[in-house]
Amino acid sequence: MKDSVFEYRISVDGERTEVFRYEVGGEGFELITEAEGDPPEWTELGYRQCPNCPLSTDEHSHCPLALQLHGLVSRFDETSSIDEVEVEARTPERSVKQKAALQDVLASLLDLVIPVCGCPVTEVMKPLSRFHLPLASEEETIFRVTGMYLLTQYFQSQHAEEMATPFEGLSAIYEELHELNTAVAQRLQHATSSDSVKNAIALVDMYSLLIPVLLEDQLAELQGFFSSRLLEAQPETAGSSHLQSAKAFRRNTARNEDGDAARERPAWLRSIADGTPETIEDIVERERALEEIMEKADSLALEPLDDDEAPEESELSDKGSRRAVYKLPDD
Repeated sequence: MKDSVFEYRISVDGERTEVFRYEVGGEGFELITEAEGDPPEWTELGYRQCPNCPLSTDEHSHCPLALQLHGLVSRFDETSSIDEVEVEARTPERSVKQKAALQDVLASLLDLVIPVCGCPVTEVMKPLSRFHLPLASEEETIFRVTGMYLLTQYFQSQHAEEMATPFEGLSAIYEELHELNTAVAQRLQHATSSDSVKNAIALVDMYSLLIPVLLEDQLAELQGFFSSRLLEAQPETAGSSHLQSAKAFRRNTARNEDGDAARERPAWLRSIADGTPETIEDIVERERALEEIMEKADSLALEPLDDDEAPEESELSDKGSRRAVYKLPDD
């Protein structure tokens, strides 16, 4: 294949247009376009390095993904994730133009850049970048991901005695991507005050959690499109509540004026992340415990620390978050 060029033209407030142009090599889908500007400290490989990163600081000075994120952060530092922008995304095959929330546009751009940025963890997703679909829906994403994975299995089977079980290993891939997304979000905490890129990472991470869970239900629905090639009757399916929750999550985040929804995972998404779905009994017990705590805390007064009493950098937790410190009354 020949080299491919992808371009995102993002118009903000109708006053300025930010252009991102990426050239990807045809041989190994490597990103040819170099990162822009002088890389800041937070792009260094050793700065909150991902736990599953196989790169060594002795051989690599900077995180490949962070270098690409710097270009986004520097240009959208004064924006909000809910800002409506007009985007024109051009791929070798088509051009897509529409209005959308900035966080959705940046999440789509990251879907293109993350697999080809040079990160060893994400390079398994390179085929999705070559056949990038701007602003893809949840159903389109599932179709593309599963199709890519099965095609990978087919090529692997040409060099093996037998083909691996369908989708065996796909969940493991997304577990790796979730760990990376979480670490990248931590890396960005002090890189910018804007939430636009941070929320874009959160939306990308939502799919890393959802896709392994949605496979069974969504594939049962997609099977209907292949009925002409299948002899057996199609199974009935009621669809996935998680998929509908994901759509509502993205819509609500786009309308949330505080811009906090994407960074704080809702209960249904947290339950997927830790593998322990929240039952009705769990919710009732949690609410009861919270009410009990609040009743006992009626007389408790909390005073936030003054700025000059804020924790030093050395007091940061392992995950990079500051410890909450309060002064309690003597009684």
